[in-house]
Amino acid sequence: MSTKDCGHHHSSRRRLIRLVLVGVAAFILLVLFLVFLIWVILRPANPASPSKTPPSSPSTSLPLSPTPSLSPCSDLVQQVVAECSQHLLELQSLIRKMEEERLEIQTVRNADYYGALIHHLTLVRNKRCLMAYVYNRAEIIRNLLWKIGHVLPQEIEEKLSHGEGEYYKKHSAALKYYMSKVMVDLTVVTSPSPSPPL
Repeated sequence: MSTKDCGHHHSSRRRLIRLVLVGVAAFILLVLFLVFLIWVILRPANPASPSKTPPSSPSTSLPLSPTPSLSPCSDLVQQVVAECSQHLLELQSLIRKMEEERLEIQTVRNADYYGALIHHLTLVRNKRCLMAYVYNRAEIIRNLLWKIGHVLPQEIEEKLSHGEGEYYKKHSAALKYYMSKVMVDLTVVTSPSPSPPL
């Protein structure tokens, strides 16, 4: 084996080791971020002081226990969006670099390709997490209309972002309009009546 071949072999081996280390580090960061995101979504609104609900009285019209917990809209969403923008810039930079080197993006498998792949997969993962988070909150907000009514209590309204508050108002207005057209208040009874005795 010539000195040139040996140097090339060590260079490609170092590149492969570096690529594996970058991939492992990126994977660990992705897993940690996903665990953190799930923790933020599932944690109670105020973990320091667990809410103590008074015993329900017979005069209470609707129990609040079936209402899913709604934590305040997190700044984490904006952080994830900013992170996505950064990943997109990195991805575009790597693709531009590969194009300048006249490498075939579809077939080449070098460090830039795997770096671009990691950024792309991170973008896809972040998008899926954000969509799941937004969909879950939208579902909870829609259900609030049936559980609480058209006017939200102040403590719930404070937990909504501006967009979520607008979504609730528009959903409420659409339901009111529909009920006025069919002349039925759909919010009066939220559970089916028992079957009549035979």
